[in-house]
Amino acid sequence: MVTTAHSETLTADKALAVYGKSFHWARRFLGAQMGASAAQLYQFCRVLDDMADGDIEHGPQRLRRIRKDLLAGKSFGPASDPALIQFKP
Repeated sequence: MVTTAHSETLTADKALAVYGKSFHWARRFLGAQMGASAAQLYQFCRVLDDMADGDIEHGPQRLRRIRKDLLAGKSFGPASDPALIQFKP
């Protein structure tokens, strides 16, 4: 069984399948592109939740930095948190 400490290393599809079983089932109704976007968003939220719970090393500190970067519009700079990189346009 995968533990929450590994959520950061999973692909979006795998995170959805492992942690969001009902969301994973419902994804088929969204279509391919929307389903992929929803899986990506779910995985990001899962990682943030694991950070907040302390399941990811330095999670609370990383959350504060992510929040600060998002509020400052610096989400995709060279020092951005890896959790944000997947959303870079």
